[in-house]
Amino acid sequence: MKTNNNFFNQRLIYPTPIDGRTTNWIGGYLEKDDKQYIVFGKLIENKNEVRHNNLITIEHYWENNKSHGNLCLAACASCPTKNCSLENKTSGKCIITINKNNCLLIRGRIEKIGPNGLQTRIIQNKEALKNEILYLNDIENHSLNHMIINDWIDITDKIERIHLIKKLFTDNIKRNELIELYKENHDNELLNADSVAHYYTNGSARKLGNFTQLAMAWIRIENNDNNTIINQFKAANFGWPSSTKMELMAIYTAVVVTEKNKEIIVYTDSLSAINQIDSYKKELSNRRKMKLHHHIILEAMF
Repeated sequence: MKTNNNFFNQRLIYPTPIDGRTTNWIGGYLEKDDKQYIVFGKLIENKNEVRHNNLITIEHYWENNKSHGNLCLAACASCPTKNCSLENKTSGKCIITINKNNCLLIRGRIEKIGPNGLQTRIIQNKEALKNEILYLNDIENHSLNHMIINDWIDITDKIERIHLIKKLFTDNIKRNELIELYKENHDNELLNADSVAHYYTNGSARKLGNFTQLAMAWIRIENNDNNTIINQFKAANFGWPSSTKMELMAIYTAVVVTEKNKEIIVYTDSLSAINQIDSYKKELSNRRKMKLHHHIILEAMF
């Protein structure tokens, strides 16, 4: 099964899932001193850093040509690309900086081999993987006139955000409403001139007999001095009855429809939601983050 159009492995675009609990292997195309290299290694950045930066760093691993069909890698000691940083004498790691648009997140089964498990085998045909990386580089470096139109999608910030909303929310009238709100915000020249977005949010869980009604809403105002409502949203939810969950959902949907590169100020009366967000931001351990209440919403938010 292909995970991206014409790719088995995954391009590093915004929605690409990156699991911080496991080692993420990267294959990429690198140009250095008028030479071209296909390089492999362990991703160093976390998910958010990959999403928001064009350059990523990998711990370089060199290819063991003795592997039969599959890709076999070993930690780099003397790097043929001459693009390594070995200043950290204690770790001896070889670090390569590379453009993420020229990289693929490698998928498939991975196993340790060799004495003491010092080598890594990726159960994937190495020639097919290299061809994918070369094909990706072809896409990045040639004009549309040289490509088959069915192999290309024009991705702008606006289109990418719409795709993200479609991926995150179930297909229904509320998802369509969020998409239209984002389009409205994105295309509004007056909003684009303002660097700050102001939201008032609210979430509730109200007991009605044997049923708990879960609801959330927000409004976006022009600024703190002018309470003119720009747009607004409300929705219901089901599942675990929690007003904090609904408050976080209100904040999350407000963030999703806000245009890019915008500072967001949220006004909420939910101390619990504020504490949940602070706890998630301060926690460094991904394992402990997963134990926090509403961690799915919080992870999506950040």
